[in-house]
Amino acid sequence: MIVDSKRDLSLDFVKGLLVVLMLTFHTGSLFMADSHGLWILDEVLLNFVSGSWVFLSGYLVAVRYGNRVQSDISGARKHLMFRGAKLIVIYTLLNVGIAGLRLHPGFTGHFDIPTIVRTMLYGGGEATSFGVLLGIGYFLICAPFFLYLQHKTGMLTWFVLIGTSIASIVPISVPPNLWLILCGLAGMTLGFWLDAAMIARMTRTTVRLTLLLVYSLVGATTHFTLLFLSAFTRDNLFVYLLGVVSIVTLLYISHRWCRPHSYIDEWSRLLGRYSLICYVLQMGILWGLWWLMSLLAITVSFTLALATSLVILIAIVWLMDRLISEHQAFKKVYGYAFH
Repeated sequence: MIVDSKRDLSLDFVKGLLVVLMLTFHTGSLFMADSHGLWILDEVLLNFVSGSWVFLSGYLVAVRYGNRVQSDISGARKHLMFRGAKLIVIYTLLNVGIAGLRLHPGFTGHFDIPTIVRTMLYGGGEATSFGVLLGIGYFLICAPFFLYLQHKTGMLTWFVLIGTSIASIVPISVPPNLWLILCGLAGMTLGFWLDAAMIARMTRTTVRLTLLLVYSLVGATTHFTLLFLSAFTRDNLFVYLLGVVSIVTLLYISHRWCRPHSYIDEWSRLLGRYSLICYVLQMGILWGLWWLMSLLAITVSFTLALATSLVILIAIVWLMDRLISEHQAFKKVYGYAFH
C-alpha cells in the first residue's frame, strides 16, 4: 500500500469506515427484504453517512488551503474549482451512461435534459446515483469564496450558524445540493478551529482524549435518541449535523486512542485513501450482484451480499493501489481524475 507520511492515518481510517458504512447502506437498499429493518438502517443508523463525506471534504479544504489563501488565492481557487468541476462532469457522465444502458436496478425513469437541469439545480435524490459527488463538486466550486470570506472577515462561523439555523427552524424544503454544501461548510468551520497542530495537542494527553470521547458520545447518543423517538427527522439540518460531527469525531478519536495495528486497520485505511473511487465502485459491484441474482433467479441474503461486495471492493482497490504505485501511467490518470 502507498504510504504518505503527511497523511492523517486516523482520518484515512474514518473515511475507509465510511466507505464500509455506505456499502452497508446501499446493500440494504437492494438486498434487505424487511421494510422495518431497512427503515432503521437507512433513516436512523446510517443516515449520517452521506453528509459525512462532504463534511470531511470541507474539513480537508480548510486544513490544506486555509493558509494558502494568504499567499496564493488564485492558485487555490483554480485547483478547487477545477476539481469540483471534474466531479460534476464525472457525476453527469456516470448517470447518463447508467440511464442509457439501463443499469440501475428498478429505475424506469429517463435521465433526459430536463431531468439533468433539475438535478443540477436541486439535487438528484432517488432519480440519480452518486449524489454525493455532485454535492462535493458544488462545495469545492464555492469553497474559494468562503476561504476568502474567512481570511478577510473571520465571519465564516457566523455564516454557517445562521444558514444552519434558517435551514433547521424555518419550515422550508432545503434542496439536497444546498444541504450538502452546508455540511461541507460545517466541516470547513471545524477545520479552521481545529487544524492538524491543534488536534495533535488536544490528543496528546489522556484527559483531553477522554473529554473529546465523552463529548462525541453524548452528541451521538442525543442524535440517535431524537431520531428513534421521532422528535425530529433526518430533515432537520441541526440534528443531522449533530450526528455527523459527533459520530465522525467519535470514530476519529477512538482510532487515535487505540492506534490499532491490524489487517482491519490497514484495509480500512486503504479504502479511505481511495474513498471517492470506492464510492463509485461499490455501487457497480452491488448492481452486478443484483443483476446476477436476477439472471440466475436466486435469492441472496443481505449478509452474504454485503460480505461478497466488500471482499470484491477490497480486492479491486488493492490491485488499483499496486498499479498506481508501480506504473506512472495509472498514477497520472488517477491524479488527473481525482486530484
